[in-house]
Amino acid sequence: TAAHQFNLDSSESGRISDVVTTALSGSAQNMADFSEALKYSGVQLNSIGASIEQTSALIMQLADVGVKGAGNALKNLAQRLNANRDKLEALGVSVADSNGVFREIPDILADLKEKTAGFSDTERAAFFKQTFGANFTAPIQSLVDHAADIATKVETLNNANGATARAVEQMSAGVSALVSGLSSKLEALVIKIGDALKPLTEGFLESLDDFVKGFSESITPFLDEI
Repeated sequence: TAAHQFNLDSSESGRISDVVTTALSGSAQNMADFSEALKYSGVQLNSIGASIEQTSALIMQLADVGVKGAGNALKNLAQRLNANRDKLEALGVSVADSNGVFREIPDILADLKEKTAGFSDTERAAFFKQTFGANFTAPIQSLVDHAADIATKVETLNNANGATARAVEQMSAGVSALVSGLSSKLEALVIKIGDALKPLTEGFLESLDDFVKGFSESITPFLDEI
């Protein structure tokens, strides 16, 4: 579960729900895709200090650019950042602070973007291939190029408190409006049907009334003789 992956206790269930709700409503993915990505990447990203908000922002970004297999790509990102600290330091990108604590993922990505900005396309592709592996060059480069967007998403997710309650409220309001609208349409339909049948029913009732009167008049003499 997300709580287990990020070492969160039961008191954080509301936070998890709000983050997931916001992530799903703010990106091009469904619950199944998000859960799958989180399952494969959550533990690895948490091991380098990434919060559920940061991890969700990374998943959102990859979903928005149509990257499939986001979980494996993000798992690889965490592993390679940890394994290539010296190489990244040589480039001028600090993965951890002076106390050895990993920096915020969006900040690392932003530094990578800055430090590789002067590379030619060929040099840049080669660097990401050597650092993050051939299979994940494209998604990692995409994350680096959208570092600012990821930071914005993290900020949104950090302020997601109450998102689930608001979503439920909006859904309830939508259902109520739908039921109300349906009731109005049904009422209008009944009235329309009634109006359409009115000439037929009036004619029938008039004929029935004439029949009853005629029958009554014809049988009255007979009944009087009994």
